[in-house]
Amino acid sequence: MYAIPPNGVVQSIDTYPLRATYVFNREVFMLNGTESGTLSRANLFAWTFPKSYPPEKLVYHIEEPPKYGILSRKINGKSRRIGVSSNFTQADLDNQLISFKLHFMQYSIINDFFLFRVITPAISSESL
Repeated sequence: MYAIPPNGVVQSIDTYPLRATYVFNREVFMLNGTESGTLSRANLFAWTFPKSYPPEKLVYHIEEPPKYGILSRKINGKSRRIGVSSNFTQADLDNQLISFKLHFMQYSIINDFFLFRVITPAISSESL
């Protein structure tokens, strides 16, 4: 590839393929000596760019639930289980309505996770 600068002297420009992966580390959700906890924006946060949407339009769609516990959402003061194909929003997280509870108390270190897709009015993410 060549560029012609204003002085008219042609110079060579080297190009290299570059792949960037952006990682935004959030606060780890950890239960230490307890069997339940509340997820918040500090643990899980979605946004869109260049067009932004309000938190209630950013939907987390559960594709695989946690193996060692359950996710639940507080609705009218009661906890409702969030399973496969269920949804919750960024607004639910911001309002601390989403919680995780272990099936039983653990006495050793375990790692649990759930798979989800973020859905917006414009696009759906890959499985995360």
